[in-house]
Amino acid sequence: MALGPEPALLRSEMPGANGVFTARAVAGVYDALATGTRLFSRRRIDAILRLQTPLPDRNLLLPMGWRLGYHSFPIPGAPKGFGHIGFVGSGGWADLDSGLAVGFVHNWLPEALRLPRDQFVLTRLLTPIVRAARARQDRIPSQLRPTA
Repeated sequence: MALGPEPALLRSEMPGANGVFTARAVAGVYDALATGTRLFSRRRIDAILRLQTPLPDRNLLLPMGWRLGYHSFPIPGAPKGFGHIGFVGSGGWADLDSGLAVGFVHNWLPEALRLPRDQFVLTRLLTPIVRAARARQDRIPSQLRPTA
């Protein structure tokens, strides 16, 4: 297995299995979903978020609530959150109600031997992120808050 920024790994194309991106780029995609920018119509976002199957994921054996490329990702304070966690835990998340979007990327490929622990790093980070964002939003005067 190639580790780190190997040119062959970075150039490879494995549909549905790889991507090379920054956390800012991942968050930008989720921001487009969370805030309803012109990248996606409301109708398209509704289609993306429509539950496709309530059955457990065949690999993780957990009920993931799969949508079109995304899965349910409820977090305390953001029960309608959705996102996608990829190999070794990199992923993205968004909440339509708050407009919050998060991207998380790391370079822990050697840690793949401890996959169950690493696969859920983003999950553990989201609750304090949502709590901090809500606390910050609560300090903004209501007349200055963005409207939906």
